[in-house]
Amino acid sequence: MPNLAKAIPRKVVRTSSEAILSRDKNVIHTGLAKDWDTSRRLSKSLYRATLRMVPRILVAYEIHDIPPNDARRRVRSFFDQHKNVSDLGSAETLRLRAEVDLNEAIRAWKTNHHIRHYLDEPLRGPALPEIAGSEFLTDFY
Repeated sequence: MPNLAKAIPRKVVRTSSEAILSRDKNVIHTGLAKDWDTSRRLSKSLYRATLRMVPRILVAYEIHDIPPNDARRRVRSFFDQHKNVSDLGSAETLRLRAEVDLNEAIRAWKTNHHIRHYLDEPLRGPALPEIAGSEFLTDFY
């Protein structure tokens, strides 16, 4: 009986630490960076891949009221929000979380509400009324 593992041609896939977008499966391969240069390169790669995927995500989730440029600005604001992170572990956690979110959006594992949560500006309603005095929770202590 022939060895099937040798008979099946294997596709050469780049290492997972390169965090590339596979055109065949629309998956971003993740990996951990061991230094800041690699982390910065992977983060930039993720940022570019996210910006490239924004129009496709908007069409896939039928979000027609938000233009792609506004969605890209919102993505940039998320990346800018964390640009001053000084701990490599925290930076890698943020990057891996963003890669997982992008993968889930590409594979349509998210709902329209999930995508809108990222793209819509947070709603700021009126402040909650203050509860009279500090005696509110005294019975529970």
